[in-house]
Amino acid sequence: MTSSDDVSLTRLEPGCDAPSVEVPCAAFRAEPFVPLTSDRRPLSEKLLWLRALVTAPRTIASIAPSSQALADAVVSRLDLGDSPHVLELGPGTGALTRALLRRGLNPGRYVGIEVRAELVEGLRTAFPDLSFVHGSALGLSELLRAADVEPTRVVASLPWSILSRVDRKACLEAAAQAIGPAGQLVTYSYVSGGIFLPARRLDREFPRVFDDVETHGVVWRNLPPAMVWSCRR
Repeated sequence: MTSSDDVSLTRLEPGCDAPSVEVPCAAFRAEPFVPLTSDRRPLSEKLLWLRALVTAPRTIASIAPSSQALADAVVSRLDLGDSPHVLELGPGTGALTRALLRRGLNPGRYVGIEVRAELVEGLRTAFPDLSFVHGSALGLSELLRAADVEPTRVVASLPWSILSRVDRKACLEAAAQAIGPAGQLVTYSYVSGGIFLPARRLDREFPRVFDDVETHGVVWRNLPPAMVWSCRR
């Protein structure tokens, strides 16, 4: 169900009309261009991603992991002051995890939850100082209790638009409950085909759970482009 870098499809769920709330045009402005360092990934990481894509396309619907541009854009919106406990939902092959470490993440105050068992093993190999749990965001409350973790920051790579409305709501409410009243969720949604229906859908659903919802433009240097969201209670 969850995964890093899942693509947001543009089709609507059966019986679901297009949402009436329009995302402000300013939300689609691109982030300032920043030249990237090498974004090459080890062959083993690519093979892990492709294997998960072929065997479970409903959990990994993107044709490629997030670019460094997207990972840095997402993590730059996360408040890491005072070394908060960070929860990453759907770390996949670690694109955002690396960005968090570049930002100065405290390894002892991090836990990642990934639904694909083979990706969990890959993450544990790639990041031996970090803690990863095999599980789904739909069981977030139970997983956090078992791990004895109380995060105040969540960075999420979930396939928002291919989740059912019920599952989207459950994931958002679980994340909001986990971070408490002073917490923050940062996530992203893919846009494709020149149609921004997934972004409009989230623009309607996020405010039902969070008091403060911001968009931070589209990161075009990613396949496909993605919009970044920051949410607080």
